[in-house]
Order: sequence, then C-alpha cells, then structure tokens
Amino acid sequence: MTSSPAHICETTPNNLVTLARWMAGDFSNYQQAFENSKDYAHIHVFFSAITL
Repeated sequence: MTSSPAHICETTPNNLVTLARWMAGDFSNYQQAFENSKDYAHIHVFFSAITL
C-alpha cells in the first residue's frame, strides 16, 4: 500500500475549498425557456459551498 506524498495531502483541503468556491453560484435559463418554451424547460440550479 502506498500513501500520497506529504505535499499533496497538505494541499488537498485547500484545493477542495477553492473548487467549492469556484462552483458556488446559481444558474437559470429563464430567458431561454420563456422565449422558446416548447424546446426548453426552465431550470434553476444553485450550488452553495458548505464548511464541514
């Protein structure tokens, strides 16, 4: 069994926090769905970064 190098283990939590912050936000295609309702359903997606 091998373990990860120390520098990878130390930076992984920081990388995960950074990724969570990048992904946080919301998306809505309201305008697209409103203009072409037969082809698109309105969706609203919200991502929130949480701390554990």
